[in-house]
Amino acid sequence: MPDASAPPFWESWAGTAVMPAALMLGERAVDDMFGRTGSMFGLWIPGVGRSVMVRDPALIRQVLLASGDVVDDVEVNRVQEPIIGRQGLAVLDPDGNRRLRQIMLPALRPQSLPRMREMTESLARRVVDGCPAGEPFALGPRLRTAMMEAILALTIGVDQPRQFDEWMGALWQVFRRAVSAEITVRYMLRHVGGIALWPSFHRRKSECDGLIYAEIERRRRRGEDRDDLLGVLMRARDERGARLTDQVLRDQVMSIIAGARTTTATGLAWTFERLIRHPDALRRLTAESDAAAWGDATLGPAASGAAASGAAALGAAPARGGGAVQEGGPCRRAGPYRRARL
Repeated sequence: MPDASAPPFWESWAGTAVMPAALMLGERAVDDMFGRTGSMFGLWIPGVGRSVMVRDPALIRQVLLASGDVVDDVEVNRVQEPIIGRQGLAVLDPDGNRRLRQIMLPALRPQSLPRMREMTESLARRVVDGCPAGEPFALGPRLRTAMMEAILALTIGVDQPRQFDEWMGALWQVFRRAVSAEITVRYMLRHVGGIALWPSFHRRKSECDGLIYAEIERRRRRGEDRDDLLGVLMRARDERGARLTDQVLRDQVMSIIAGARTTTATGLAWTFERLIRHPDALRRLTAESDAAAWGDATLGPAASGAAASGAAALGAAPARGGGAVQEGGPCRRAGPYRRARL
């Protein structure tokens, strides 16, 4: 078990300088600090408070599995509040989060999950078919676009290219600002109007809100009852039989989009990076995939578990410098399409 004690106080002063340096120099400043301090270092973020940056996978696991009385993830997630709203699941306190999930769960129909799974598998096949064979290509942008297509289809039922382009255009403008250095500074100054006095952000956010509210109104006017996540939310009723307000519906839709738009794509890119650098694990996973495709029961759960656990144990973080699937880095599709072989 690694030493999980808090970093020394002096590191907070040195680590604080990493934030403005990272805004100017990128990840290199963070990597250099980790090189000096090891698996974690402390820093003080104006407007947020004292924080700790962690890189060691065992420590990350402890953080992710820690209870709410040890790690206050709600307060950290409030950075997303300008995007997702005050009633999004990620920023609700534990009691509010639990109550909203209890309201939503009964509205989830048994047939919804198989349909969502089929839609996701169909999209995955299209993404693989669209990858060039035998030549390097950047995997990150493809995964991010694919994830947004999947999220919009599963959340709002967007299934036409014109609809996708309309939603993506509005969302891109919002999230471009949400991940910029500007929002970091503005969030630090939020108590003196840093966020409130940002007209371009609020114009773009209003465009996204308009699309969501228009979709809710259209469904109610036509009496549509669909099995996507918005449909689940619109069917939900609280203990008094009241439906969720349009504001709550909007906040949940934006919570889902904001929460999944890059995390899953980044996780998949990391998985491919690890697999490409470890051919034995890639061969085991490919064998399991082929067995599933051709109905070979001899490689079922055992092979799946071995490949998954092997891939998870391959490293703490993507290797730097020439990585196969890093941002903008090359990936190579290794032959004709067979399930999801890359």
